[in-house]
Amino acid sequence: MPRVILNTKQLSSEWSTVEWWCHYQRSSYDLVVYSILISGPVRIAWPTVKIGDLVVPVKPEDLPAWLLEHGLYWPCWCAYSSTGGPYPCRLEKYGRHTSRYMAFCHYTDSRCGFEMDLGQKFSMTDFLDGYGHLESVESVTDFERLMKPYVELFKRDAGHSEAGDMGSEESDDSAALPFFKGYCGEMEDGI
Repeated sequence: MPRVILNTKQLSSEWSTVEWWCHYQRSSYDLVVYSILISGPVRIAWPTVKIGDLVVPVKPEDLPAWLLEHGLYWPCWCAYSSTGGPYPCRLEKYGRHTSRYMAFCHYTDSRCGFEMDLGQKFSMTDFLDGYGHLESVESVTDFERLMKPYVELFKRDAGHSEAGDMGSEESDDSAALPFFKGYCGEMEDGI
C-alpha cells in the first residue's frame, strides 16, 4: 500500500500507531472512531432515525444533537495517548460559506490528527443502525453492562485479544479496522 503524507511535516520512515489510524480514518468510507471499550480504533455504523414509517440516516448537521440526545460522544485519538480525558471530538460546520460538517480533535489546535468529513462518510457508508438498544440506557454502568456482549462479539469476530494493536503498520487495510456492531460511541457521565 502506498504511504500517504497526512500533514506537511516530514514523517519518519516508521509511522506511529496514531498516524496509521488517521490514514485509515481518512481513507475509509465508514465512520472511524476511537473506542475506549476496545482500546483502539473501530468502524461504526452511521446512526438512523425513524420518521413515520421511514428509517433515514441522521443528517451530518444533526449528528451532534443525536449523540447528545443519546448521551454519547466519540473520543478523539487523544484518549489513546493521554491521561485524564475523555477527550470528546468536536463536531462542527467547517468554514463560513460551506455546508460541510467535520469531526475534529478535542483540541482546537489538533494534537492527534483526528479528522473526518462527515458529509463524505454520510454519502459513502453502507453501514446504518438505529441503535435501538441504547434507547433505555440510564447510566454508564448500564451502558457498560449492555455493551459487554457486543465487546465480546467484536473481539471474537475481529480475532484480536488486544484491540489496541489494531492499525499498526503490519496490518493490512481489510483487517486493520474491524466493524464494531452496536457501538456508537462512549457514554457521558451524568446523563
